[in-house]
Amino acid sequence: TAIRLLAMELMENDLVEQSIPSMDLVVALREHLADPSAQMRRRAALLLKDLGDQGAADLVAARLVAGQEKSPQVLEAHLLLLTRMVRAAAVQPALKMLDDAELAAKAAGFLAAAADESLLSPAYIQDAAALCRAHLEVGSEPDPEMVALLGRVGNEVDWTRISQWLDSPEEATREAAALAWNHAGHPMLALAKRSGDPAIGSIALAAAVLRGDDLDSLLALIANLPPQRDASNDRWAEAMAAMAGRLGGWAVLEADQKLAAHEGELALRLLSVAIEAIDAGDSQLHGPLPDLLLRRAELRLEGDDPQGAVADYQRVSTSKKIFLNSKQRRRAQGGQLHGLLETGDVEGAVDLARTILKAPPPQEPVISSDSFVAEVFLLAAGRHLESEQFDRTAQILDAVPTLLQDRIPQQVRPRLAELRRLLQKAATTSSRREASEDEPSAVAAQDVGAFK
Repeated sequence: TAIRLLAMELMENDLVEQSIPSMDLVVALREHLADPSAQMRRRAALLLKDLGDQGAADLVAARLVAGQEKSPQVLEAHLLLLTRMVRAAAVQPALKMLDDAELAAKAAGFLAAAADESLLSPAYIQDAAALCRAHLEVGSEPDPEMVALLGRVGNEVDWTRISQWLDSPEEATREAAALAWNHAGHPMLALAKRSGDPAIGSIALAAAVLRGDDLDSLLALIANLPPQRDASNDRWAEAMAAMAGRLGGWAVLEADQKLAAHEGELALRLLSVAIEAIDAGDSQLHGPLPDLLLRRAELRLEGDDPQGAVADYQRVSTSKKIFLNSKQRRRAQGGQLHGLLETGDVEGAVDLARTILKAPPPQEPVISSDSFVAEVFLLAAGRHLESEQFDRTAQILDAVPTLLQDRIPQQVRPRLAELRRLLQKAATTSSRREASEDEPSAVAAQDVGAFK
């Protein structure tokens, strides 16, 4: 036996060194399936499993049918091999093993794989379910393989039990229950609600990618969104984007309300997915497209992408396929003014402001058009002043009286005057600072000239 074990170790080393094992080596391993040593038979079966050798699966299934193997350790290795390479002939022997406490878990794993390949007849399914339930009554926590099998052959009562295992104290049980739940295509909300659980999170995300199509599940994922994620491989973002493409614009707008406070980039992605889905289908004159574009533009402004924001505002304002109500139009005009002023296109902002001022006022204006234009310009001037862009600040402030002339609202006048005062003060301070910074250079130049 010692010599045969040494030979087995040498074969294992050869397998490690060879990317594709020779047929002679595979045949030698198959012969060891009938070796007098149980240890040798077990190691041979596990190696052949790793190789995915189909011929070995036929041999192992035949040995099980003939009842040639008695060692529990070897039988366990056989079941592992057949779980990877399922054989219908092994189903009946595996059902008998379900009644063996030592082999039940691995037998259940094989039978679950056989069920996935539709190899269980109705009678076998009934027998497997009964044996599975009997086994589960014995232990306090089920083996993961037993949970998987019950998910393939169980009834509604069994699914009630599986749903309870989603909250088991054992991580392996929770994971097995989640896998069974997802495999059966049950509503993913139960998984999404538990997506913060490390045992269930990846399963919930996989379900979202493949079939997530309800708003409640998307909101549950958002509620469990981890604050720190790998930006280069954000599986949460991928899952939610897949759901956004199925759910449509209205659902994405509702999800955005939960996201935008701390997840602007993710919200931006979901909005873009929803917009692209609408663009790829029929145009929606009164659908969610206007609000989607307006919301994306606002996030682009917040994310320091004013040019992208202006493009969205221009599309929503000029497209003949998009109808805007008065509130949406005012929102688009204010945002576009903001974006133009942020990009430094003051002339473009002035032209747009003139259009706003000439147009009939909204039916239910919160503020007058004069006040509306003045507010946007003064806010932009304040931002440019803070960033010490004095020329642009002056250009924006000068545009206000040019546009409004003697209609400058009374409440705006003091703020306009204060901004002019702050601009003059900041420009003077900046000039003095620049002069003081240049002075040492001038002195140094004089010194060099004197030295020469």
